[in-house]
Amino acid sequence: MNQELPTALIPEETILAMMMTQPNYTKRAKSDGLLPSMFHDLENQVIFATMIMRDDDGQDNDIRSLVHTLEKNGDLERAGGVGKMEILVSVSEAPVTPSQFAEHLTEVRDAYALRKALELAERTKDAVYSTGSAADVIESFKSAVDELNLATVQKKSFCTIKEGLKLALADLKKRLESEDLPGRPTGIPLLDHIGGGMRPGELWIIGGKTSAGKSALSLQIINPTLDAGGKVLIFTLEMGVSEVVTRLISCRDKISMRALTNPRSGGTNGGSIEVGQQQAIGKSANKLNSACLLISDEAGMTIDYIISQSEQQDELGPIDVIVVDYIQLISTLKRSGESREQELSRISKQLKQLAKKLHCVVISPSQLNDEGRLRESRAIGQDADVLLTIVDDGVRIDKYRNAERNSLLNVTLNGEFQRFESNQ
Repeated sequence: MNQELPTALIPEETILAMMMTQPNYTKRAKSDGLLPSMFHDLENQVIFATMIMRDDDGQDNDIRSLVHTLEKNGDLERAGGVGKMEILVSVSEAPVTPSQFAEHLTEVRDAYALRKALELAERTKDAVYSTGSAADVIESFKSAVDELNLATVQKKSFCTIKEGLKLALADLKKRLESEDLPGRPTGIPLLDHIGGGMRPGELWIIGGKTSAGKSALSLQIINPTLDAGGKVLIFTLEMGVSEVVTRLISCRDKISMRALTNPRSGGTNGGSIEVGQQQAIGKSANKLNSACLLISDEAGMTIDYIISQSEQQDELGPIDVIVVDYIQLISTLKRSGESREQELSRISKQLKQLAKKLHCVVISPSQLNDEGRLRESRAIGQDADVLLTIVDDGVRIDKYRNAERNSLLNVTLNGEFQRFESNQ
């Protein structure tokens, strides 16, 4: 009895329709390794291949431009003609969320993998009857498994030199034409001048001894991102939400921590805070209220929790910065025979991979031991792109990938306002 091949025709059309309406969906499909061959419908294969070609050339995939390219290349009829285009336009009018787009990608890949599995199973069956050799059949089976693994890979593994040059030259042109920093500003001019800000994919580690100001510095350098409308996540393993917000208010608008934490004796003369101070707090809170900032203070947070919550939030909108305060407090399911140093090494690598995967900056304070080294694991510093260490006379740059290092920023903590300020 013949059975129909596994297909996902509606998800195929939905993916194409979404790629027509928003360029970022085309880039998402490419980054997830979706290929024309993964579409079952031949018309969809032609349309998808054309859209990828146009995106590679820096062109949008709006319906008019797409039809023009298909006509010019003699592919419009192979793509189903005007009638097919009308169907896609109709599909594009139905609202679809980024998370639903991800589900459609999975459905198309899964259907393709199942079709590929049937094809490979048939090939192995043929090998059984044609060769009569167990060794040949085993070899055929191994080859089939390898092909199936390749069929289900979700990410594009390599970038061609042509694509790499295009990206590098585009970045160079952007830096030449822009007066802005290459990365996100930290709000500390000395630091921004040296490294050009925080770049997506970077892991920033801020080392310091107890009460040196690690959390304060982490919160301070996210303020320019918040002010620019960027999305920031904070996973706080040491403080509660209220304390984090209080410190942000103090840092952002130079409001005394004493006035915020002990208002009955936080006034200038030791009494209750004055009307002017209350107004300043209210004004600061109103500004912060519109920021795209999410804070989690769940007890016993694991690295898996941090990663899964970050990925979920990224589905709802790109994340710019993630703060994990602090790395030695992150819990994991300890593996058999794993030392504490190996455990922390695994955590720091996962934070680095999270930054790369979500194309954002991850910042994590880290405790120093009595010798002034990163406590419990040297791998934390090895995985970091930027390693800042708070010392008595400033903030030392111990590591800065592709920038100056081993220099001292002449800034120290002003505890009253929970911010680092220049000594000059």
